[in-house]
Amino acid sequence: MGFEGVHASAQTAELHRIAAIALTPEGRPLLTLAGGAGGAFRNYFDLFRPESSADLARWNSLATVVRTNAATNALTFLDATETNGPQRFHRTASNHVLTWAGRGAGEPRRKRVESRSG
Repeated sequence: MGFEGVHASAQTAELHRIAAIALTPEGRPLLTLAGGAGGAFRNYFDLFRPESSADLARWNSLATVVRTNAATNALTFLDATETNGPQRFHRTASNHVLTWAGRGAGEPRRKRVESRSG
């Protein structure tokens, strides 16, 4: 009993994650962020919130990275903050925070929708 022939719908959300980490020539972490909210939210912006920590106990928000759900290019974020130790950890929340990207007459300028993974 396998999953052969089962295909994910274009409407299915893909959880936010850090897909890759590379170091720049200056030694700064360059994160490739992946995930999306699915085709039903194509007219929205998806917000990624990467964080860093030196000890896995205290986390610092680095930025809010905005991407349109219609984009197909890789989303990267350069962590240019100073490090205070020999190691650094990174994470991003897997849930989606969406913001309306429409500009039609009578439409709200901003609308937030949050989907949490269980």
